[in-house]
Amino acid sequence: MAKKPVDNMPNTDETIDNVQTPETEFEKNSTRQNEQVERDNAKTELEKVGEAMGINPDDMTQEEKDILAHIFEKRRLHPATKEQKEKLYKNEEKIVSSGEKVKTVKDKRKDEYNLLVLASRSMPQKKILYGTIDGMCEDDKVGYCMTASLDDTDGQFIIKIPANEFFELKPEDYEISAEGVKHFRSELSSRIGSHVGFTVYSPDENAGYTYASRIDAMEMIAKRNYIDKQKDGAPEIVNGCLVKAVVVASARDRVKVDVMGAEATILSKELSHTALGPINTEPDYAVGQSFIVKVSDIKKVTYEANNKTHTLIHLNASKRQAEPDPSTMYYDQFQIGDRCFGVIKNITPTGVFVNLKNKMDCVCKIPPTGTPAIGKTCIVDIYNKKDEERWLYGNIIHIN
Repeated sequence: MAKKPVDNMPNTDETIDNVQTPETEFEKNSTRQNEQVERDNAKTELEKVGEAMGINPDDMTQEEKDILAHIFEKRRLHPATKEQKEKLYKNEEKIVSSGEKVKTVKDKRKDEYNLLVLASRSMPQKKILYGTIDGMCEDDKVGYCMTASLDDTDGQFIIKIPANEFFELKPEDYEISAEGVKHFRSELSSRIGSHVGFTVYSPDENAGYTYASRIDAMEMIAKRNYIDKQKDGAPEIVNGCLVKAVVVASARDRVKVDVMGAEATILSKELSHTALGPINTEPDYAVGQSFIVKVSDIKKVTYEANNKTHTLIHLNASKRQAEPDPSTMYYDQFQIGDRCFGVIKNITPTGVFVNLKNKMDCVCKIPPTGTPAIGKTCIVDIYNKKDEERWLYGNIIHIN
């Protein structure tokens, strides 16, 4: 019984929660199912699959056997024992409440586990959950992982996403050396803070973690957007479409974005018509920021991860091509002899790129006095224009 009236008290709606939070019917059924799995340990994985699916393993091809074994493994649960459940969910102190029950931290943990169980067992297609990447770790079973906190929960369960199920991991990209490991860890670290979708599998109730796969989720989302045909006979997204992109990693000269289920790298030159400084210092390109890109060269590729072949999408994405060129909009507003306020955006051996009036760039000579630095404001005199290329040239006369 979850609640009982307070002893020797007048008849009111005030109640006291029992110290033991009971199992729901769903949890009882889940426990019985998993106890049966434990009793069947002597069976082979394939026999378990065949029994669960009502199929004789002898009648399947090897490819069908591999697919079914993968499906079964991805829906395995690791429930706590009755003793462990009591320790996990027993409220040590009585809680006086009135009206709707207020959930304790332990109640919320139970709810979070039930959510993971439902997502792990979802059929025929796995349910996609969402969360924020909050770190990285090394796991004894799967190696390097990204960790995530599940949306709309307290994040009491650690979501572990193996590196090869977070993005397309190509071993040849990372040497087996100290430098290679450093590069690999840097790649993982750059993705901390991103908000991603994933499927979950093998939740461990007592240990408080579950494994997950972003690749699985990307495959499902990409299929809906880039492969499945619409009423007009074409996919939702085709070459030339304008599509939302979300930054999942940022480096000095590029960003990596999730484009509705397809991950793409955008170099600095394709991010803006105007000059940019180090990309990872620009607020507009921080992890989690979103913008519109134009996509091209869409193609299907296959990717192997943990004994499963995934169909993913590769494409080119350009933010610059999705936006109007400022020089076509503002070039005629600037004249030789104008004095303008600007912000230094980049410094190269050929000159200093200054964005004038937050409109378009002007190429300036390195000034004889003052030290130009990215982000500093300055005053520029325009001394030349090139109409064919729509370029402005100027001199920096003062740096703030």
